Amino acid sequence: METLESNDMVESNSSYQKNGKSNIDLHTSNDEDYTLELEKKLASKEKEILSIKEKLEDTEERLHHTIEDKKSLKNRINELELKELSIQLGNYEKLKMDHSKLDHRTQVTKKQLEDARKYIKFMENVIEDLENRGITDLLRRRFPETYIEYMEKK
Repeated sequence: METLESNDMVESNSSYQKNGKSNIDLHTSNDEDYTLELEKKLASKEKEILSIKEKLEDTEERLHHTIEDKKSLKNRINELELKELSIQLGNYEKLKMDHSKLDHRTQVTKKQLEDARKYIKFMENVIEDLENRGITDLLRRRFPETYIEYMEKK
């Protein structure tokens, strides 16, 4: 073992003499370089992480705004649908009311027509009775009962 260690020392002395540095200095220098390289990589990765976090925050904010917009639009759609239903219901009620008025008007008109038919029939009877009066009724100035009834209503 001693021969190995002494050989290592000889080699390290000869490499020191060649480079002007000892093995310990080379090893330390490599460690420092490696550490610096790792620190640079670490800094780069931290920058990437910060960038990704910022993108994530932006994305979450946009997502939040999109969700809020969607809720707002959904509420607006519900309001408009309710308004449309209200308008349709109002139109239905108006149509129902108009139908009721027309139905009432139809009933009134039917009654007036029925009354007019009765009156025309009565007048036809009066005229017929007046036409069918005999000479004796004319000389005595007697009128048919339908004519007397007509004169009383007049």
